[in-house]
Parts: sequence; C-alpha cells; structure tokens
Amino acid sequence: MKRAETVAALAAVAAGVYGLYGMVTGTGLAGWFNYLQQSVFGSYSMKLTMLLLIVAVLGVWLAALFLASAVFKDDGGVSAAALAQKMAAPHDRPLTSRSLVMLTLGTLLLIWIGGYAMLWWNNRIDREDARAQYQGLDLADPAAATAPLGSHVALKGQLLRQRTVVSQHGSGSTARPEYHLLPMVGPGWQEGQPARFVVKVKQLADLSPGGYAGALPLWRPPGQAAPAPRGEPPVLGRLEGALPVPAVQEFRKMGVPLSDDAQIVRWVPSKDGAPDVKDESEANFQIYLWIAGGLSVLFTLAYAFVGWSMLRRDRKAAAAAPAYR
Repeated sequence: MKRAETVAALAAVAAGVYGLYGMVTGTGLAGWFNYLQQSVFGSYSMKLTMLLLIVAVLGVWLAALFLASAVFKDDGGVSAAALAQKMAAPHDRPLTSRSLVMLTLGTLLLIWIGGYAMLWWNNRIDREDARAQYQGLDLADPAAATAPLGSHVALKGQLLRQRTVVSQHGSGSTARPEYHLLPMVGPGWQEGQPARFVVKVKQLADLSPGGYAGALPLWRPPGQAAPAPRGEPPVLGRLEGALPVPAVQEFRKMGVPLSDDAQIVRWVPSKDGAPDVKDESEANFQIYLWIAGGLSVLFTLAYAFVGWSMLRRDRKAAAAAPAYR
C-alpha cells in the first residue's frame, strides 16, 4: 500500500473512533449532530447521526487521501478516478466453501468473545461501584469546586429537580425516557450560576427512596404548618465524563450554565450512605448464554443455507455444461 493510502486509512480510522466515542457519550461532532436534529425536529435519531458520521468519515478519508497524494508525489499517489474504478470493479473470485467456513467460524468467535467481553465489562463496573471509596464533597464548601476527584464521589447539595433534562428514545407517541439529568449545586444557588455536577439517573424516584426530600403533602388540614424541608441525602455516583452537547444546550436555556469541567455523576444505589449494588452477574451470564446461543444457531443456519445454495448452483452449472469427448 502506498504511503498516501496508508495515511488516508489511518485518518479514517481515527475519525471513525472519534465518531464512535461521540455517539456513545453524546459529545463532539456526534453531539452537535444530535443537537441540530433536536433543534429542527424536536428529537434526534441515532441512525441519522450515524449516517452523517459515515459521510463525515468518508470526507476525512478523501481529504486525507488528496492531501497525502499531493505530499507524497514521489510515491505515485492515487487518483480518485482510479480508486473509484477499482472499488466499482466486480470481484473476479467467487466465494469458496473454505471462505464460507472461515466466515462462519469468525462470526461465531465474534459473537461469543465479543459478548463475553461486554458481560465482563458490565460486571466489572458493578463490582467497582460496590467496592469503591467514595470521596465526600459538600457543595456548600467553596473548596469542593476545585477538589481533586477520583472515579467515585458522594455529593451533598441541592438537586435542581425543576430543571431536569430527559433523554428519550424515539419520538412522538413512541418516545420513552432513557435517563434523567439533574444539576446538583450548593445552597444559595442562583439562576445563571454554573453547575459542575449533573446527576444521571434512570428514574427520578431512585433519588428519593423515602419520597422527595423537602416535598410537601398533597393536602393538609387548614392551619397546619408545612413540615420543615429535609436536606437532600448524599448522592453516591460514578463520574462518567463530559455531558452530551444537546444536554449542555438545554441546561443553558434553563438558566443553568455548566462549567467547563462539568461532569456526569451516574447514580449508584446506596443505603445508609454505603453503596447498595446488587450482584446480577449470574443472571446476566444466563442471558448472555441464551443470546449468544441463539445468534450462533441463527448465523450457522444462514451460512449453511448460503453453502447449500452455492452447491446447488455449481451442480446446475456442471449439468448444463456441454460434454466433450
């Protein structure tokens, strides 16, 4: 492979990794694609974002190929026309039985090894959440704004429950909430002041096992004084990095700008100030076995059908060929 093609391939791989990371975290170029769709249509589609990222990666590859070809002139370069002709040329080598067997084995290995890697990763996170040392941070203390952070924190402060951003799957009548984002600030916070921490939780009720802290009853007898509000209980969580771009913009519209080092704090179940993470590794392993086994059977049958079709085609071709003496 010429140097120009190598540079272009590396640039495309780097752009693809960057785009994939942005899709997972909702940041970077993918985050801005999501925010653009949300601003125009009211929601965003990850499929459209992926399509836009593919176009962007292709653009990076072509630009890198053009620039590298201009730099490495002595390397022969590569023309866009010749490259397109090469890509459009039909393959002159049909799929063989050996190739089909290798493809089947490769797919099965990917299903089992890739699935187990994902299972191990999820179980590892649960184990870390259960055994981690949580750094206590009281947001009433100004020093908490510059305190060094580990991977887990125990935040004490005020949750801005009325300024919640909800991430949804789908749109219209099919939309369903995926998770909620709530800023957490110190007492005396005023609108327009930046927030550093945003708590991420699937269900709002998870943040208040005994009811919303400081919430008032729906009805009380006339003349009865309202109960004194209780402070928010400490929130245990795992730091997950920067916020998605659409969420940052929505918080800004709500009057809650986020600081440059703002981070997501994924909520960790707790009881009496200690993590209360259930060990679901055995149940998850059973699910993994069912899913991996089902996919293995499905792909094996699919590839077997392809092999049978190839064999049938070859037999018909041999029967139709004229016999020579």
